[in-house]
Formats: sequence, C-alpha cells, structure tokens
Amino acid sequence: MWKHSRCILYSFLLICILFAIVPGCSAHAELSDSGENRMATVYFVDDASAEMTEENCMVQDEYDIWNILQEKGVLSEDCKLLSLLVDEQNKKLDLDFNRATGERIRSMGTTGETEIIGCLINTYLDAYDCDIIRLTEEGDSFETSHGAVFDGYEERMDFKD
Repeated sequence: MWKHSRCILYSFLLICILFAIVPGCSAHAELSDSGENRMATVYFVDDASAEMTEENCMVQDEYDIWNILQEKGVLSEDCKLLSLLVDEQNKKLDLDFNRATGERIRSMGTTGETEIIGCLINTYLDAYDCDIIRLTEEGDSFETSHGAVFDGYEERMDFKD
C-alpha cells in the first residue's frame, strides 16, 4: 500500500515539474508581457483623409496594442481588453472585450462599425501572425447594431475598393 502511494505521489510530482518546465505547450496560451519590445502594425482611420491607414508601433503585449488603438481614436477610453488567447498551432485568436467596447462599436453607423471591427481584426491578426480571430463581448457572441453576429472566427478584412 505504501509503495503504491509513493508511486502516485512521484507521478504527480513529475507531472507538476513537467508543466513548470515546458511552458507554452497548451492548445491556448494567454499572452502577457514578455518584457521585449516588438513591432506591430496598428490599423486606424486617418482623421484628415478618412482613409484606413496603418502605422508600425513598438509594443510589448496585447494591452499596448489596445492602448495604441485608443490613442488613434479607434476605441474610446472606457473600452477594455478583457483577454486575448492565442492558439499558435492553429493560427487563431480569441479576443474578448468589455461591454463598453461593444457599445462604442454599436454607436457607429454601418461604415463606422465595419472600420472599428476591421481595425481590431487586422491589427491583432497581423501582430500575432494568425489567420482567424473570434471577437466576444464579455464572453458572449458579439452583435452589432445592424444585426451582424460574430459567433465564429473571422478572417482579415479588406478595405480596398
């Protein structure tokens, strides 16, 4: 009996050690501050030309990107990023934002909604080299004021004529 208990204990300890030594092996890895700056392309609508534009910015994490989107006027100050999960193996993202972000998007006309959603999608897909992204509002499917329901994964948006 005692040998069996020790065997289970050693097995449990070995599993704990492996999880501590081998980070990033899960299907979903939540990104956080890596401490290293890297370049990210941020998309926004230029106030002067009303054209979709992009700017390369130095960032450390997903919150830096969100803050730049706020500085560029894509998002308002009360918009908050709740989480970003990255599945590097399948090249997909899950981005969850607060209710205020959904309200900001829904307060725009059809064009404004499309522009804000496109800026979010393209910025994060490019920054994390992924192909698809799911947008959720406080964990639920995101719905625009014009009836578009984002209940699955979206690809990059094209803004060219």
